[in-house]
Amino acid sequence: MNHQLANIVIIDRLSNELPAGLRYHSYIHTLTVYEAVKVIAKAEGVKGDEKNLLLTAAAYHDCGFLRSYFDHEIHGC
Repeated sequence: MNHQLANIVIIDRLSNELPAGLRYHSYIHTLTVYEAVKVIAKAEGVKGDEKNLLLTAAAYHDCGFLRSYFDHEIHGC
């Protein structure tokens, strides 16, 4: 799996397709979470595939909002 491409694709979709009314769960929120995960992973010594998996999870953590505000957690799975 190309983790970097997957992360770019979902962040692009979030920046272009999220409903305009979402204030907190914006693509900026996703970028903030993504950067925080990078810092924490480095501090904890997480590397390689484990780090890639964490970053991908951070990038996709709110992707369910692309489908629905309600039950977005289910849609995100």
